[in-house]
Amino acid sequence: MNRAVLLLRRRLLLHQSFGVRWFSSSSTSETRLIRNIGLVAHIDAGKTTTTERMLYYSGLTASMGEVHEGDTVMDWMAAERERGISITSAAAAIAWRRHRLNLLDTPGHVDFTFEVERSLSVLDGAIVILDGSAGVQAQTLKVWLQADRYQLPRLLYLNKMDKAGASVEGCLESVRRRLSVETVLQLQLPIFNEEEGGRGGGSSGNNHQLLGLIDLVTGRLFQWPADHRLSEDGKRFNVEALLETENGEIEGGSKTEAFLEPSTRARLTERLLTGRERLIGQLADADEALAETVVLSDHSADHLAAHLPPPTLHAAIRRCTLARRAVPLLLGSSYRNIGVQPLLDAVVHYLPSPLEATRARAVREAAKKMMAKVGGGEEEEALCALAFKSTTDRRLGPLTYLRLYAGRLPVTGQTSVVNVSRGAEMQSSSVEKITRVYRPFADHFADLGKEQQQQQQHSNSSSSSSSFFVSLGDIVVVSGLNSVRTGDTLLAEGAVSKQQQSSNLQQVPFAGIDVPEPVYYCALEAPSLSKMRQLETALEQLTREDPSFQVVLADGEGSVSGSKDRGAASANQIVVKGMGELHIEVGGGGVLGGNRR
Repeated sequence: MNRAVLLLRRRLLLHQSFGVRWFSSSSTSETRLIRNIGLVAHIDAGKTTTTERMLYYSGLTASMGEVHEGDTVMDWMAAERERGISITSAAAAIAWRRHRLNLLDTPGHVDFTFEVERSLSVLDGAIVILDGSAGVQAQTLKVWLQADRYQLPRLLYLNKMDKAGASVEGCLESVRRRLSVETVLQLQLPIFNEEEGGRGGGSSGNNHQLLGLIDLVTGRLFQWPADHRLSEDGKRFNVEALLETENGEIEGGSKTEAFLEPSTRARLTERLLTGRERLIGQLADADEALAETVVLSDHSADHLAAHLPPPTLHAAIRRCTLARRAVPLLLGSSYRNIGVQPLLDAVVHYLPSPLEATRARAVREAAKKMMAKVGGGEEEEALCALAFKSTTDRRLGPLTYLRLYAGRLPVTGQTSVVNVSRGAEMQSSSVEKITRVYRPFADHFADLGKEQQQQQQHSNSSSSSSSFFVSLGDIVVVSGLNSVRTGDTLLAEGAVSKQQQSSNLQQVPFAGIDVPEPVYYCALEAPSLSKMRQLETALEQLTREDPSFQVVLADGEGSVSGSKDRGAASANQIVVKGMGELHIEVGGGGVLGGNRR
């Protein structure tokens, strides 16, 4: 089946997947079910492949794309598919276990580090993916420090565990040594084929095959068929409880009674109990509540390992993760469709909602105080949002990605907002109107206003369209904000007095995004004056969408976009600055073209 047909099918499924579940009139209850997470890693660790499985298993796509086939949803740019790497961050929202997961798939190449930076600035948690055979790599350390700066709780995911040389112990050692993480909570044990004897620490052999995982928290065994073609692309796998305390269900799995041989079951149960005892010991050292449970118990460590209820462990792991006292570690092989569903479960169990995220709470409190100070309306209705990305769609025009930190955003009608980051600079034009609200799906956007109207028509609802909102903590895309740039803070117009709109509000942005200094320069020269003017316009748009891409005149008088004398600009050479040669070549795309020297 060719790529065009596959993409068309995904677009059709996208429109069928969005509905009233993506917006609600109950802000707080919706916010508790939101997880804003990003996938970050060194290049080629498997971020996009993992994201494709998440989209597929959640039902948002009808088939899985592959990076080497050039048909992935998240790598939608032609340059991304040709090179097999992610260049820009891509967003998608999926439903999993009655929660909404806003996913941001970020680039792993160092030249596109700003895409990671602006993504992490609005997220509440992250999945850091490691190549199971390589451990911590150069860009892994970089993204880890970026996540530290934004105080993000994290999950570690050891991908490619079926790869020759993959080693859990080796990766754990590199995490402790290079990332300075004291407590890594290994939540799963890998099960390899019979040739590897079921060893749990990985192997340096070339024939080992990952067949399943033992969940140390629930005491369940997940086993996939040795022939992955029999697993319905990983949707079907066997689940067996190795402990009597297990009574839950795994989404997509089929529970089979006693499919293990008695000897195999006994061996796996022994490994489970050993690993569970170690996990309980780690948690008791990091979590006071669990430590009290262990100390006050009259039972031995062996008895606790076999009988401590999974909900107790879930709660302790969640507390440690949110407080960043420990980092949970999960295993899998995304390309072989193993381990992705348990990873999604871990996101729901252990990563924070927007109401629990440290940075999000701080920004929300600052917004409330600021809006109360200027005498705005009701705090719970006053909107505060951060614009973290701008782009231009051929059909929809300029679009802005927003993270809502306070208040709610109606999905229909027009909402007036004040750009408090540029109030004095923009003066009277600091007030702009949000005209439409969209849910992003890589390079496609679902109009939530139209979705609501269709739902009302089908249900014959007579309720007012203003009763539906995007809730606090959500991530959406809006149109109408033609002057807003990356890092700008927006407030509802009613929450800001006219006296303040052009005074000192721009000095108090509640959240911002650090733009790295450029490290690579490139000279441009247009063949004619008319071409120079076209080049200036294109470069202005490019710098608006990517602030790490800077443009200055060769004589150093300033940026092209800020130049007052366009004629003077045409007489000078233009210098473009970026994060590397690949950033200039790919990020600039067709804008640079034949103008590059």
